[in-house]
Formats: sequence, structure tokens, C-alpha cells
Amino acid sequence: TSPYQFYQFWINTEDREAERYLNLFTFLPLDDISNTLTEHARDPGKRVAQRLLARDVTTRVHGETAAAEAIRTSEALFAGRGWIGSERGGQAVPDMPTREVSRSKLGSQVSVVDLLVASGLATSKADARRGIQGRGFYINDEPIEAIDLQLDDEQLKGPPENRFVILRKGKKNYVRVVLR
Repeated sequence: TSPYQFYQFWINTEDREAERYLNLFTFLPLDDISNTLTEHARDPGKRVAQRLLARDVTTRVHGETAAAEAIRTSEALFAGRGWIGSERGGQAVPDMPTREVSRSKLGSQVSVVDLLVASGLATSKADARRGIQGRGFYINDEPIEAIDLQLDDEQLKGPPENRFVILRKGKKNYVRVVLR
């Protein structure tokens, strides 16, 4: 399991399990856990308990550097930015799930519907079309509005030999699709 996936497992812990997991899987002082749970109860949406749990366990298993990278990746992705830095110049967030797709498999015109299926975000072309109509898919953080959208060079990022797009389904499912 990558540090990012490991961190995400713990961050997605349900509120009712967070206290138990903090006591079982961390070596944090009980006072720290109690204070964290009190803070969490005031605003559960901030997920303070889950963040402490995820950071602590990921650091112990994968190390401080990997944990910091997982946290940075999560913050960038879930703040609606699949990019590092202020502009989308071409560097995707590290540790993002990636799928390589052959350009020859997609043909000369890269259809967004075909790309969604190839990425695994859509189970079929019909699923991709329904998702686009429901405004549930994004390309490079912009909603996909047209079913017949064909990708052009402006939407592809990265160096010529390693061009990619970032696709998103809903709020949490990201995939960097590298076209080879």
C-alpha cells in the first residue's frame, strides 16, 4: 500500500471508530487523545481525530517524509487542486493514482468518454455519458460539459513524451491518465 493510500484509509475512518483506533493503533498519551476527541466533537467536519490518527500511524509505518508527502497530496487533491504550485503548468500531485493508456488504443481523436472508461473511473461508455450529463466528471479540475469532447494539446499536460490529464469523479476519485 502506498503511503497516500494508507493515509487515506485512516483519514476515512468513521467518527465512531476514531477513538477506538486512536487507543488501539497509536502510542499517544491518553490526555492527547482525550483533548483531540473533545476538539473533534466541537466540529466533526474538520476530522481532527482522523487526521491525528492518519498522521501518527502513517508516520510510524512509512516514515516522516512519506507521511508528510501523503498529507500534502491529500490536501492538494481535496482542496480541488490536482496540481502542485499556483498554476497548472504540468506537475501533478505525487502519489496520485496513475493509469497509462496507449494513444493507439484510443485512436487519433482522444474522446473523453473513451478516456473515462480507460481510466477506470467509468465502467462503460454509457456510465461515462451519464456521469458527464450529471456533471460528475472533471478534467484538469474543470467540469466536463460535453459528451462529445475530444481532447486537444491544450488539455494535455507534461512533456511531449509523457503527456497526461487528471480526471476526477465526484470529490475524491482522482486518476492521472498518462497517454503513451
